Amino acid sequence: MIEQSLLNAMLQTGLLAITIPVVLIVAWKMYTKRSLVPFFVGIMVFITFSRMLEMIPHSLFLLSSNPVSKAINGNIILYTVYAALIAALFEETGRYLAFRFVLTKHPNKETAVTYGIGHGGIECILVLGVTYIQYYAYGQLINSGSMDKMLAAYKDNAQSVAALKQLISNIKGVTQLTCYMAGLERISALMVQIGLSILVFQAVYVAGKKYMYWIAVALHFLMDVPAALYQKGAISLVPTEIILFVYGVLVLALGVKIYQGLKTGGTPADVQKKKNQKAFRDIAAGNYSSAKKNQKDESI
Repeated sequence: MIEQSLLNAMLQTGLLAITIPVVLIVAWKMYTKRSLVPFFVGIMVFITFSRMLEMIPHSLFLLSSNPVSKAINGNIILYTVYAALIAALFEETGRYLAFRFVLTKHPNKETAVTYGIGHGGIECILVLGVTYIQYYAYGQLINSGSMDKMLAAYKDNAQSVAALKQLISNIKGVTQLTCYMAGLERISALMVQIGLSILVFQAVYVAGKKYMYWIAVALHFLMDVPAALYQKGAISLVPTEIILFVYGVLVLALGVKIYQGLKTGGTPADVQKKKNQKAFRDIAAGNYSSAKKNQKDESI
């Protein structure tokens, strides 16, 4: 049996994980009056790069049985570096490509935050919201005895029985402290995702700032290190979540500082550079009207 108070905590945590991103994007929309297209692009980029493309290397280096996967899974340092680096590269590359090629019609700086809420918000909903609501539902089945009937129904399917037993074990391993810490972790991750979105936006739209993409990769990598160490049992839950929360505040503060210095409008920095170079060539060739046309775009 699972205490009803714990099940209620699971439900509350799951609903909160869904509510926070929704309230945040509604409030941001009302404040900025800007398009929600970047929000939905952020959702799609996270799903595509983190939930789909990222699984390709995982299937080779984590889930398959080969010397490389055995080495990674069997060594805390290798696992931590691999897991953090892959997540950082895939998500930040997806973020960069979104700003550079998909959201070119939304060059205002508010796009960075709107996108970040979508990217981090769907992560919050999928990782915590859906999971804990599922835990609540299956917890009720466990208490009612229905889960035993499900196990009996699948007794001839060893894979299904193993999956259900693992789910039951996961649910029974949850405590109220786990619920609170999971909520804190998602808030921390959401702050980081918004901050990193601002950094990558700057990398795309500000001349000479392309290196901010690599800083975003590095900061994302560092965010995932404590989580990976916790998964391997190297550090306990509470210190992990405290570290992540402090880190989230710092990354968001960095993002806010950069955001305040950004100007609205403009074109991607590399596109503007090419236009400037063409304008210089036109001036050198005496084609002043063409040069003037190429300089119309406003830079950030």
